[in-house]
Amino acid sequence: MTTKTVYVLDRRRNLIECDMIVYESDTGVFTLADGTVVAAEVAANSITEAQIAPGALTTASLNPAAGITSGQLAGSIAQSKLAGGILSTQLAAGVAKVLSGTVTYNDGKSANPIITIPANALVTDVIAVCTTAFNGTAVTIDLGDDSNASNFIGNANVGLTLNAVSGQKCSDRGSNLWLTGTQSATTPFGVSVWPTPLRKFYAATNHLNSTLGYTGTSKGTAGAMTVYLAYIALA
Repeated sequence: MTTKTVYVLDRRRNLIECDMIVYESDTGVFTLADGTVVAAEVAANSITEAQIAPGALTTASLNPAAGITSGQLAGSIAQSKLAGGILSTQLAAGVAKVLSGTVTYNDGKSANPIITIPANALVTDVIAVCTTAFNGTAVTIDLGDDSNASNFIGNANVGLTLNAVSGQKCSDRGSNLWLTGTQSATTPFGVSVWPTPLRKFYAATNHLNSTLGYTGTSKGTAGAMTVYLAYIALA
């Protein structure tokens, strides 16, 4: 890593002088001004994944006030290229973001907040991936928010076997993300309400909670699940 003074064109094609930190790796070279990367200094689609060394972007290297928007990133930049914390705190409003939390067999039967949903978040998806099979007796897991234990994914649709992925089908999701259709003999096509995917907006901070259930004290000795919540920051 070295520091150089370079001249670059901003988005308006003005020539500006910058002190740049240069990261070099076998995947290419990526330069950024430590703590001063702002949207005006990044040309649309100018940063490619090949130019970013794994972990090169840190929270100290981005300016959260100005933000870098998704339109200024070329193609798909993998999460492995970003240091921890950037997805949820450093990208500009309007960019899709992903948070994650973990459920284990030992969490207890009360609601357990595993993800904090920020204010002004529009939740678009919740996906659960079982990373270790649950071996307790009649184990169930509900995923919901502070108002309802299962309004993201109810226990009937949460898979507890190794590598089971829950929430991929819209119809497997709870009332926050899926409107169940109803039938009627007196309406066209026999349907009064069409099944519809939903999005859930939170004006204030909330939580994605997991609620573990099992028979008696037979919670088992193994079981783990990673839950992912995707949302768009609207402010």
